[in-house]
Amino acid sequence: MTALAIAAMLIVASSSSYAGGNSETLRPPDIMLTYPSDGVNRAMQPVIQGPLTLDGNHDQKDIVGIWPSSAGFQRGGEEWIQYYLQPNMKLGVSFTNNYKFVLTASDPLSHQRMVPDGWYLLQMAVLKPQLNQALDFHREAGLPKKPGPYERFVTSASVFVEVSGGQINDKEITLKFPNLTVTSLMNHLYIELSPLARDCGTQPNIYPCINFKADGKPDPINSEIQVLPGYKPYLIDMPFLPSQEGSQRSGKRVDASEVFGTENLRKFIAKTKLLQGESDRGISVGQFVQDNKLQYLSIHDPGLMALGRTWFPGDAATVSIKQLIERPGIGSMIFPAASHKLYPLLCYALFRQNEGYAAQSATAGAMTGNWLNYCSHQPDKVMRLSRVTHVMQFDESAAQPLFAQAMKFGLQANFMVSRSHSDDNSVSFNPLASVFNLVESFGVPLSAAGFHYTVSASNGISTSESSSGSELKTLDFNMIGMEFPVLRARRCLEIKPLPNSGVFWDARPEAKHNGLYICLDESRESFRGGEVYSHIYDHPGNTSIIDASSALAQAVNVSLQGDREISTFYYRVRGALTPHHNSKIRPFDMLASAQAMFNATPLANSNLIVNPIDFYRADAPSMVQRVVGDAAQHFMQDGVAP
Repeated sequence: MTALAIAAMLIVASSSSYAGGNSETLRPPDIMLTYPSDGVNRAMQPVIQGPLTLDGNHDQKDIVGIWPSSAGFQRGGEEWIQYYLQPNMKLGVSFTNNYKFVLTASDPLSHQRMVPDGWYLLQMAVLKPQLNQALDFHREAGLPKKPGPYERFVTSASVFVEVSGGQINDKEITLKFPNLTVTSLMNHLYIELSPLARDCGTQPNIYPCINFKADGKPDPINSEIQVLPGYKPYLIDMPFLPSQEGSQRSGKRVDASEVFGTENLRKFIAKTKLLQGESDRGISVGQFVQDNKLQYLSIHDPGLMALGRTWFPGDAATVSIKQLIERPGIGSMIFPAASHKLYPLLCYALFRQNEGYAAQSATAGAMTGNWLNYCSHQPDKVMRLSRVTHVMQFDESAAQPLFAQAMKFGLQANFMVSRSHSDDNSVSFNPLASVFNLVESFGVPLSAAGFHYTVSASNGISTSESSSGSELKTLDFNMIGMEFPVLRARRCLEIKPLPNSGVFWDARPEAKHNGLYICLDESRESFRGGEVYSHIYDHPGNTSIIDASSALAQAVNVSLQGDREISTFYYRVRGALTPHHNSKIRPFDMLASAQAMFNATPLANSNLIVNPIDFYRADAPSMVQRVVGDAAQHFMQDGVAP
């Protein structure tokens, strides 16, 4: 059995809360960087976290420890992997598998006991591998020096299962991962099975602990969780790779109090849910304007409407801006040719709102006019446009994938050393030259008559040798497009001048804004929204001494949202490759400040959709255009990064 097969025999994840709770989801980081584990190879052997301990409320001889001695799973159904959106509009992935568990029970003296039949509460929790805080990028990420179990928590599952003959066979469970980055890592999976009492209360008020629905399945809302008296559940800790199946494998028991400091796994999960809190529901228009130093304008702003009448009749300018903002599309958008008349309006509005330079229109009219004319004809040299949608409410249950594409991003640096040497010797001799010269001195043109005679000899020796080498790193570049009904939202047009773009850029430290934010009124009419997500990670493949699923081997492991962020990552990494012997192909070296860089972008906030608007069909196509757009069949000649 291979290490990967053994490591992947169990999967985790449902984000549903403990037995009686409602389904919840967790907010993943906007960008996650993974780090080396503690160096212990956990791919082959379950970890024993602590010895068997006894409940002080019972006599030692009465306690029966019970735990799953082996577990495994296989893919269940046709839709093994499904994508879903969380309340904060981050992408999650779920896995549906058929699970099998074999239980063991024994007393403190290791005497085997019968495993009782009946209903059990199955608890599963996934924790990220222990991190190595010695690395520089761990400190950059601002994580705790030594993350505890609550910081490492990823997801959990809690379901009722029926045990017969000490086994659970083919139990289909859908487990959710709110964080894409952990799906490629070897995590810790903790499993606990607690036998449940049938009757609750005391005489004469005895009532069933577990109530059932009409379909015969337990009702978690109206059931009472009580462990069968005389039994102490233990759990097993197993290495776990979510994206792999796992054959049946044995594990050894550990005590929840030793690992989590709680009585059982159920209480640890419940406490983690409380510490996690509710998901961030997004950023308001006002906060976005303040964070990005923008000037807010309503689409109905009198000054904007008056300015628009300079180039458009009546309210046609407002209508044209509204159509641009409401234009459907996923990823980058192309500025429609019919809206090119908006260029001078946007340029003048951007200039007029810049408090640092607005006064120059009176004192330097000619210069200002030249800049406005330059902006109107070459807007891509002056400003950047983006359509930003603040999603206040959307239908998570109706989210559907538009596309799912897996690519390989290969980074290769080649070098060659060559050496050559040659020796050439040649001799040329004409034995009749003196005779010819004598005869020609008497006026007889022998050369003209075609008389020639030459003796020549040559000798050449040439040697050459060369050697070449290459360094290659491959990133798995996975892209998912999602479509979903947006029920409430505000859509805005962000206009930002490029740095050092003349009078449009205010370089003063006290500048209050550098751009405009023109927003429509809140929309309560449902429309189809779309977003693109990506999981990019270093996938070297297993070697003689490296496990590709370990955090140590995945120097790059990020999840990004939005075409602009994904395209930026691609071009930043590719742009760092240079054709000389100092090329580096290690993306983390190129993006040493990746955490800070992407956490400062708008999409680091929840419930935002940012669609860059290109003035022309750019030479550097976005990643969405590369995958599913016009550039999918052939890559255009690349230019400046978007």
